[in-house]
Amino acid sequence: MNELCNVTSYVISPDRAAYYINIYSRAIKDAIYSSPPPSVGSIWSYLDVHSAINIADVVDYNVNKAGSGLFKYVLQQYRSLPDTLSNIYNGPVEGEGYQHQTFLYVGYFHDLEARLHTADFNVYGTKCPLFVDFDLYQMHGKSALHGVGHFWSFYAPHPDTLLQRGYLTASEVKRYIAYELAFGHSGFITKSNTRDHTIYNADLEYHCVYPVQGLIANAWPISIIYYKDGSEVGDVSTYIKYYHNYWNYTSPDFMSQVKVTYSNGIIVCANTSIGASSSDWQITVGNTYGWFSYNADDGNGSVVLHAGLSTSNNFTLPPENGWVVYVPSNLISQLQLSKQKNLGGQSITSSNELPKDFALHNNYPNPFNSETTIKFELPENSKVVITIYDILAEKFQHYLKGQKKEVTIQYSGTALN
Repeated sequence: MNELCNVTSYVISPDRAAYYINIYSRAIKDAIYSSPPPSVGSIWSYLDVHSAINIADVVDYNVNKAGSGLFKYVLQQYRSLPDTLSNIYNGPVEGEGYQHQTFLYVGYFHDLEARLHTADFNVYGTKCPLFVDFDLYQMHGKSALHGVGHFWSFYAPHPDTLLQRGYLTASEVKRYIAYELAFGHSGFITKSNTRDHTIYNADLEYHCVYPVQGLIANAWPISIIYYKDGSEVGDVSTYIKYYHNYWNYTSPDFMSQVKVTYSNGIIVCANTSIGASSSDWQITVGNTYGWFSYNADDGNGSVVLHAGLSTSNNFTLPPENGWVVYVPSNLISQLQLSKQKNLGGQSITSSNELPKDFALHNNYPNPFNSETTIKFELPENSKVVITIYDILAEKFQHYLKGQKKEVTIQYSGTALN
Protein backbone atom coordinates (compact mmCIF):
# COMPACT_ATOMS: atom_id res chain seq x y z
CA MET A 1 0.00 0.00 0.00
CA ASN A 2 1.34 3.40 -1.02
CA GLU A 3 0.59 5.72 1.89
CA LEU A 4 0.88 8.82 -0.30
CA CYS A 5 -1.85 7.89 -2.77
CA ASN A 6 -3.61 4.96 -0.99
CA VAL A 7 -3.04 2.64 -3.95
CA THR A 8 -2.19 -1.01 -3.51
CA SER A 9 0.32 -2.42 -5.99
CA TYR A 10 1.68 -5.90 -6.61
CA VAL A 11 4.98 -7.21 -7.94
CA ILE A 12 4.78 -9.29 -11.11
CA SER A 13 7.42 -11.55 -12.56
CA PRO A 14 10.01 -9.39 -14.35
CA ASP A 15 9.68 -11.26 -17.63
CA ARG A 16 5.91 -10.69 -17.60
CA ALA A 17 6.22 -6.91 -17.47
CA ALA A 18 6.90 -6.59 -21.20
CA TYR A 19 3.98 -8.92 -21.92
CA TYR A 20 1.52 -6.70 -20.06
CA ILE A 21 3.01 -3.52 -21.48
CA ASN A 22 2.40 -4.83 -24.99
CA ILE A 23 -1.23 -5.60 -24.20
CA TYR A 24 -2.29 -2.61 -22.12
CA SER A 25 -0.16 0.10 -23.70
CA ARG A 26 -1.42 -0.79 -27.18
CA ALA A 27 -4.98 -0.77 -25.86
CA ILE A 28 -4.44 2.64 -24.22
CA LYS A 29 -2.90 4.01 -27.41
CA ASP A 30 -5.81 2.77 -29.50
CA ALA A 31 -8.26 4.30 -27.03
CA ILE A 32 -6.71 7.76 -26.90
CA TYR A 33 -6.15 7.98 -30.64
CA SER A 34 -9.73 6.96 -31.40
CA SER A 35 -11.27 9.31 -28.84
CA PRO A 36 -13.76 11.92 -30.08
CA PRO A 37 -12.20 15.15 -31.36
CA PRO A 38 -10.12 16.77 -30.18
CA SER A 39 -7.89 13.71 -30.03
CA VAL A 40 -5.53 13.41 -27.05
CA GLY A 41 -3.05 11.23 -28.90
CA SER A 42 0.57 11.31 -27.75
CA ILE A 43 3.95 9.91 -28.75
CA TRP A 44 5.36 10.36 -25.23
CA SER A 45 5.09 7.62 -22.61
CA TYR A 46 6.00 7.15 -18.96
CA LEU A 47 6.98 3.97 -17.14
CA ASP A 48 6.49 4.18 -13.40
CA VAL A 49 8.38 2.26 -10.68
CA HIS A 50 10.57 -0.05 -12.78
CA SER A 51 13.56 2.30 -12.94
CA ALA A 52 13.18 3.34 -9.29
CA ILE A 53 13.28 0.13 -7.27
CA ASN A 54 16.01 -2.05 -5.80
CA ILE A 55 16.64 -4.97 -8.14
CA ALA A 56 17.13 -7.26 -5.12
CA ASP A 57 13.48 -6.69 -4.15
CA VAL A 58 12.08 -8.14 -7.38
CA VAL A 59 14.34 -11.09 -8.13
CA ASP A 60 12.17 -13.99 -9.28
CA TYR A 61 13.04 -17.13 -7.30
CA ASN A 62 11.03 -19.45 -9.57
CA VAL A 63 13.21 -22.56 -9.90
CA ASN A 64 11.50 -23.43 -13.18
CA LYS A 65 13.04 -20.39 -14.91
CA ALA A 66 16.73 -20.62 -15.75
CA GLY A 67 18.65 -17.62 -14.43
CA SER A 68 15.61 -15.99 -12.82
CA GLY A 69 17.41 -15.77 -9.48
CA LEU A 70 20.13 -13.52 -10.90
CA PHE A 71 20.17 -9.73 -10.55
CA LYS A 72 21.39 -9.60 -14.17
CA TYR A 73 18.27 -11.38 -15.35
CA VAL A 74 15.95 -8.83 -13.73
CA LEU A 75 18.06 -5.92 -14.97
CA GLN A 76 17.97 -7.19 -18.56
CA GLN A 77 14.18 -7.57 -18.39
CA TYR A 78 13.63 -4.08 -17.00
CA ARG A 79 16.11 -2.44 -19.38
CA SER A 80 14.15 -3.87 -22.32
CA LEU A 81 10.91 -2.14 -21.28
CA PRO A 82 11.73 1.39 -22.56
CA ASP A 83 12.30 0.07 -26.09
CA THR A 84 9.01 -1.82 -25.92
CA LEU A 85 7.11 1.34 -25.00
CA SER A 86 9.05 3.50 -27.45
CA ASN A 87 8.17 1.19 -30.32
CA ILE A 88 4.48 1.26 -29.37
CA TYR A 89 4.20 5.04 -29.14
CA ASN A 90 7.01 5.85 -31.58
CA GLY A 91 8.44 8.40 -29.20
CA PRO A 92 10.52 9.03 -26.06
CA VAL A 93 10.03 7.18 -22.78
CA GLU A 94 10.44 8.71 -19.34
CA GLY A 95 11.23 6.72 -16.22
CA GLU A 96 10.99 7.30 -12.48
CA GLY A 97 14.39 7.65 -10.86
CA TYR A 98 15.26 6.92 -7.25
CA GLN A 99 18.68 7.14 -5.62
CA HIS A 100 21.40 4.88 -7.06
CA GLN A 101 18.88 2.78 -9.02
CA THR A 102 18.74 5.61 -11.55
CA PHE A 103 22.34 4.89 -12.61
CA LEU A 104 21.32 1.42 -13.82
CA TYR A 105 18.97 2.85 -16.45
CA VAL A 106 20.87 5.84 -17.84
CA GLY A 107 21.03 5.37 -21.59
CA TYR A 108 18.03 3.05 -21.66
CA PHE A 109 15.35 5.64 -20.89
CA HIS A 110 15.26 8.90 -22.82
CA ASP A 111 14.59 10.83 -19.62
CA LEU A 112 14.83 10.00 -15.92
CA GLU A 113 13.83 11.80 -12.77
CA ALA A 114 16.96 12.54 -10.77
CA ARG A 115 16.36 12.27 -7.03
CA LEU A 116 19.29 13.60 -5.06
CA HIS A 117 20.24 11.88 -1.82
CA THR A 118 23.32 11.83 0.34
CA ALA A 119 25.06 8.76 1.71
CA ASP A 120 22.76 9.12 4.73
CA PHE A 121 19.29 8.06 3.54
CA ASN A 122 17.69 10.46 6.01
CA VAL A 123 19.47 13.49 4.52
CA TYR A 124 17.67 14.38 1.31
CA GLY A 125 18.57 16.49 -1.71
CA THR A 126 18.36 19.93 -0.17
CA LYS A 127 21.39 19.07 1.96
CA CYS A 128 23.29 17.30 -0.81
CA PRO A 129 26.72 18.76 -1.76
CA LEU A 130 27.12 20.06 -5.30
CA PHE A 131 28.93 16.92 -6.37
CA VAL A 132 28.02 17.46 -10.03
CA ASP A 133 30.95 15.66 -11.67
CA PHE A 134 29.29 12.26 -11.95
CA ASP A 135 26.09 13.67 -13.47
CA LEU A 136 27.88 15.90 -15.95
CA TYR A 137 30.80 13.68 -16.95
CA GLN A 138 29.21 10.21 -16.76
CA MET A 139 25.46 10.66 -17.24
CA HIS A 140 25.20 13.85 -19.29
CA GLY A 141 24.34 13.09 -22.90
CA LYS A 142 23.26 9.49 -22.29
CA SER A 143 19.80 10.33 -20.95
CA ALA A 144 18.07 13.56 -20.08
CA LEU A 145 17.65 14.05 -16.34
CA HIS A 146 14.95 16.29 -14.93
CA GLY A 147 14.55 17.92 -11.55
CA VAL A 148 16.33 16.84 -8.40
CA GLY A 149 13.47 14.81 -6.95
CA HIS A 150 9.89 15.56 -5.94
CA PHE A 151 9.76 18.73 -3.87
CA TRP A 152 8.38 16.90 -0.85
CA SER A 153 11.26 14.40 -0.93
CA PHE A 154 13.87 17.03 -1.80
CA TYR A 155 13.06 18.88 1.43
CA ALA A 156 12.06 15.94 3.64
CA PRO A 157 12.55 14.61 6.21
CA HIS A 158 11.84 17.74 8.16
CA PRO A 159 9.88 18.41 11.37
CA ASP A 160 7.55 20.51 9.23
CA THR A 161 7.51 18.53 5.98
CA LEU A 162 5.90 19.69 2.79
CA LEU A 163 3.37 16.90 3.10
CA GLN A 164 2.20 18.46 6.37
CA ARG A 165 2.50 22.08 5.26
CA GLY A 166 1.08 21.62 1.79
CA TYR A 167 3.02 24.54 0.31
CA LEU A 168 6.43 25.76 -0.81
CA THR A 169 8.07 29.04 0.04
CA ALA A 170 9.52 31.18 -2.76
CA SER A 171 12.98 30.64 -1.30
CA GLU A 172 12.54 26.86 -1.48
CA VAL A 173 11.49 27.03 -5.13
CA LYS A 174 14.60 29.03 -6.00
CA ARG A 175 16.87 26.68 -4.05
CA TYR A 176 15.48 23.75 -6.03
CA ILE A 177 16.18 25.56 -9.31
CA ALA A 178 19.75 26.40 -8.23
CA TYR A 179 20.37 22.66 -7.83
CA GLU A 180 18.79 21.87 -11.21
CA LEU A 181 21.05 24.35 -12.96
CA ALA A 182 24.19 23.17 -11.16
CA PHE A 183 23.54 19.52 -12.09
CA GLY A 184 22.53 20.40 -15.65
CA HIS A 185 19.04 18.96 -15.26
CA SER A 186 15.90 20.10 -17.02
CA GLY A 187 13.02 21.57 -15.05
CA PHE A 188 10.46 19.97 -12.78
CA ILE A 189 7.12 21.52 -11.83
CA THR A 190 5.70 20.70 -8.43
CA LYS A 191 2.39 18.99 -7.72
CA SER A 192 -0.72 20.81 -6.63
CA ASN A 193 -0.20 19.74 -3.00
CA THR A 194 2.37 22.55 -2.87
CA ARG A 195 -0.19 24.79 -4.49
CA ASP A 196 0.81 28.17 -3.09
CA HIS A 197 3.82 28.44 -5.38
CA THR A 198 3.03 26.01 -8.20
CA ILE A 199 2.54 28.82 -10.72
CA TYR A 200 5.59 30.63 -9.35
CA ASN A 201 7.60 27.42 -9.77
CA ALA A 202 6.38 26.95 -13.35
CA ASP A 203 7.13 30.55 -14.31
CA LEU A 204 10.66 30.41 -12.91
CA GLU A 205 11.33 27.14 -14.72
CA TYR A 206 10.04 28.68 -17.96
CA HIS A 207 11.94 31.97 -17.70
CA CYS A 208 15.17 30.97 -15.92
CA VAL A 209 15.77 27.28 -16.72
CA TYR A 210 13.96 26.27 -19.90
CA PRO A 211 15.67 28.79 -22.25
CA VAL A 212 19.12 27.28 -21.65
CA GLN A 213 18.29 23.58 -21.35
CA GLY A 214 18.53 22.81 -25.05
CA LEU A 215 21.86 24.59 -25.28
CA ILE A 216 23.27 22.73 -22.27
CA ALA A 217 21.99 19.38 -23.54
CA ASN A 218 23.91 19.76 -26.78
CA ALA A 219 27.18 20.85 -25.15
CA TRP A 220 29.77 19.15 -22.98
CA PRO A 221 31.18 20.39 -19.65
CA ILE A 222 34.83 21.24 -20.21
CA SER A 223 35.54 22.60 -16.73
CA ILE A 224 34.02 22.02 -13.28
CA ILE A 225 35.65 24.18 -10.62
CA TYR A 226 34.69 24.33 -6.93
CA TYR A 227 34.94 27.36 -4.68
CA LYS A 228 34.93 27.81 -0.91
CA ASP A 229 33.89 31.12 0.64
CA GLY A 230 34.23 32.68 -2.80
CA SER A 231 37.81 31.52 -3.36
CA GLU A 232 38.71 29.01 -6.08
CA VAL A 233 39.74 25.59 -4.77
CA GLY A 234 40.01 23.47 -7.94
CA ASP A 235 38.48 20.25 -9.20
CA VAL A 236 36.44 17.85 -7.10
CA SER A 237 39.45 15.73 -6.08
CA THR A 238 41.28 18.78 -4.80
CA TYR A 239 38.24 19.93 -2.81
CA ILE A 240 37.75 16.53 -1.16
CA LYS A 241 41.47 16.25 -0.42
CA TYR A 242 41.54 19.45 1.61
CA TYR A 243 37.98 19.56 2.96
CA HIS A 244 37.06 16.15 4.32
CA ASN A 245 33.64 17.27 5.55
CA TYR A 246 32.51 18.28 2.05
CA TRP A 247 29.39 16.09 2.51
CA ASN A 248 28.24 17.60 5.84
CA TYR A 249 25.87 20.54 5.36
CA THR A 250 26.48 21.69 8.94
CA SER A 251 30.23 22.01 8.32
CA PRO A 252 32.04 25.10 6.99
CA ASP A 253 33.60 22.67 4.49
CA PHE A 254 30.28 21.81 2.84
CA MET A 255 30.67 21.63 -0.95
CA SER A 256 28.25 24.35 -2.03
CA GLN A 257 29.83 26.61 -4.67
CA VAL A 258 30.52 25.37 -8.20
CA LYS A 259 31.29 26.90 -11.59
CA VAL A 260 30.64 24.82 -14.72
CA THR A 261 31.85 25.90 -18.16
CA TYR A 262 30.39 24.20 -21.23
CA SER A 263 31.97 23.68 -24.64
CA ASN A 264 29.70 26.28 -26.29
CA GLY A 265 30.68 29.00 -23.81
CA ILE A 266 27.75 28.73 -21.40
CA ILE A 267 28.79 29.22 -17.77
CA VAL A 268 26.73 28.11 -14.76
CA CYS A 269 27.53 29.13 -11.18
CA ALA A 270 25.50 28.03 -8.17
CA ASN A 271 25.72 28.79 -4.45
CA THR A 272 23.72 26.47 -2.19
CA SER A 273 25.56 27.02 1.08
CA ILE A 274 23.53 26.48 4.25
CA GLY A 275 24.19 26.11 7.94
CA ALA A 276 27.73 26.86 9.07
CA SER A 277 28.89 27.17 5.45
CA SER A 278 26.40 29.90 4.59
CA SER A 279 28.12 32.74 2.72
CA ASP A 280 27.71 35.06 -0.26
CA TRP A 281 29.77 34.45 -3.39
CA GLN A 282 31.07 37.37 -5.44
CA ILE A 283 31.96 36.35 -8.99
CA THR A 284 32.47 37.77 -12.48
CA VAL A 285 30.83 35.68 -15.21
CA GLY A 286 31.26 36.14 -18.97
CA ASN A 287 30.71 39.67 -20.27
CA THR A 288 27.80 42.04 -20.73
CA TYR A 289 27.38 41.03 -24.36
CA GLY A 290 25.27 38.03 -23.40
CA TRP A 291 22.08 36.66 -21.91
CA PHE A 292 21.84 35.91 -18.19
CA SER A 293 19.58 33.96 -15.88
CA TYR A 294 20.30 34.76 -12.25
CA ASN A 295 19.07 35.03 -8.71
CA ALA A 296 21.70 37.41 -7.44
CA ASP A 297 22.69 40.95 -6.58
CA ASP A 298 24.06 42.48 -9.77
CA GLY A 299 25.38 45.56 -7.99
CA ASN A 300 22.10 47.28 -7.18
CA GLY A 301 22.15 46.32 -3.51
CA SER A 302 19.34 43.76 -3.50
CA VAL A 303 18.88 40.19 -4.72
CA VAL A 304 16.74 40.01 -7.87
CA LEU A 305 15.57 37.38 -10.32
CA HIS A 306 16.51 38.14 -13.90
CA ALA A 307 16.25 36.44 -17.29
CA GLY A 308 17.58 38.36 -20.28
CA LEU A 309 20.35 40.68 -21.40
CA SER A 310 22.32 42.31 -18.61
CA THR A 311 24.35 45.49 -18.26
CA SER A 312 26.52 43.84 -15.61
CA ASN A 313 28.50 40.63 -15.36
CA ASN A 314 29.56 41.05 -11.72
CA PHE A 315 27.30 39.22 -9.29
CA THR A 316 26.93 38.42 -5.62
CA LEU A 317 25.22 35.05 -5.26
CA PRO A 318 23.27 34.74 -2.00
CA PRO A 319 23.63 31.61 0.14
CA GLU A 320 21.12 28.75 -0.24
CA ASN A 321 19.68 29.67 -3.63
CA GLY A 322 22.06 31.88 -5.60
CA TRP A 323 22.80 31.21 -9.26
CA VAL A 324 23.88 32.85 -12.49
CA VAL A 325 23.84 31.37 -16.00
CA TYR A 326 25.72 33.15 -18.79
CA VAL A 327 24.84 32.52 -22.46
CA PRO A 328 27.28 34.09 -24.98
CA SER A 329 25.87 36.53 -27.52
CA ASN A 330 26.42 34.16 -30.45
CA LEU A 331 23.92 31.71 -28.89
CA ILE A 332 21.18 34.22 -28.11
CA SER A 333 19.37 33.59 -31.40
CA GLN A 334 18.95 29.93 -30.36
CA LEU A 335 17.24 30.75 -27.07
CA GLN A 336 13.50 30.51 -26.57
CA LEU A 337 13.26 34.00 -25.11
CA SER A 338 10.42 35.04 -22.81
CA LYS A 339 8.92 38.44 -22.12
CA GLN A 340 9.00 40.31 -18.84
CA LYS A 341 6.52 39.00 -16.31
CA ASN A 342 5.64 39.34 -12.65
CA LEU A 343 6.03 35.98 -10.97
CA GLY A 344 3.75 35.21 -8.07
CA GLY A 345 4.09 38.69 -6.58
CA GLN A 346 7.88 38.63 -6.93
CA SER A 347 9.18 40.54 -9.92
CA ILE A 348 11.57 39.01 -12.39
CA THR A 349 13.27 41.44 -14.76
CA SER A 350 13.75 40.64 -18.39
CA SER A 351 15.37 42.51 -21.25
CA ASN A 352 14.58 40.23 -24.18
CA GLU A 353 12.17 42.60 -25.89
CA LEU A 354 13.64 44.29 -28.94
CA PRO A 355 14.09 48.07 -29.21
CA LYS A 356 11.28 50.04 -30.85
CA ASP A 357 13.55 51.95 -33.27
CA PHE A 358 16.83 51.59 -35.13
CA ALA A 359 19.67 53.37 -33.32
CA LEU A 360 23.39 53.84 -33.86
CA HIS A 361 25.34 55.21 -30.90
CA ASN A 362 28.66 57.02 -30.87
CA ASN A 363 31.66 54.76 -30.82
CA TYR A 364 34.04 54.72 -27.86
CA PRO A 365 36.88 55.53 -27.69
CA ASN A 366 36.95 58.12 -30.46
CA PRO A 367 39.47 58.76 -31.88
CA PHE A 368 40.96 55.27 -31.58
CA ASN A 369 44.02 53.38 -32.68
CA SER A 370 43.40 49.63 -32.84
CA GLU A 371 40.02 49.11 -31.16
CA THR A 372 36.68 50.85 -30.67
CA THR A 373 33.17 49.85 -29.61
CA ILE A 374 30.11 50.65 -31.74
CA LYS A 375 26.74 50.08 -30.09
CA PHE A 376 23.54 49.78 -32.11
CA GLU A 377 19.92 48.66 -31.62
CA LEU A 378 17.69 46.73 -34.00
CA PRO A 379 13.87 46.48 -33.69
CA GLU A 380 13.72 43.42 -35.94
CA ASN A 381 15.89 40.59 -37.22
CA SER A 382 18.07 42.27 -39.81
CA LYS A 383 21.17 41.83 -41.91
CA VAL A 384 23.68 44.34 -40.57
CA VAL A 385 26.30 46.20 -42.59
CA ILE A 386 28.73 48.55 -40.86
CA THR A 387 30.79 50.91 -42.97
CA ILE A 388 33.93 52.39 -41.40
CA TYR A 389 35.96 55.21 -42.93
CA ASP A 390 39.56 55.86 -42.03
CA ILE A 391 41.13 59.33 -41.80
CA LEU A 392 41.84 59.27 -45.57
CA ALA A 393 38.14 58.78 -46.31
CA GLU A 394 38.78 55.24 -47.46
CA LYS A 395 36.15 52.81 -46.28
CA PHE A 396 36.05 49.24 -45.11
CA GLN A 397 32.74 47.49 -45.80
CA HIS A 398 32.17 44.72 -43.37
CA TYR A 399 29.40 42.14 -42.92
CA LEU A 400 29.13 40.91 -39.36
CA LYS A 401 29.19 37.36 -40.68
CA GLY A 402 32.42 36.76 -42.58
CA GLN A 403 34.52 39.60 -41.27
CA LYS A 404 37.66 40.86 -42.99
CA LYS A 405 41.03 40.60 -41.33
CA GLU A 406 41.55 44.36 -41.42
CA VAL A 407 38.54 45.09 -39.20
CA THR A 408 37.41 43.20 -36.11
CA ILE A 409 33.95 44.02 -34.78
CA GLN A 410 32.54 42.63 -31.55
CA TYR A 411 28.82 42.18 -32.14
CA SER A 412 26.60 43.51 -29.35
CA GLY A 413 23.27 43.93 -31.15
CA THR A 414 20.06 42.30 -29.99
CA ALA A 415 18.67 40.79 -33.19
CA LEU A 416 20.77 39.21 -35.93
CA ASN A 417 19.82 36.38 -38.28
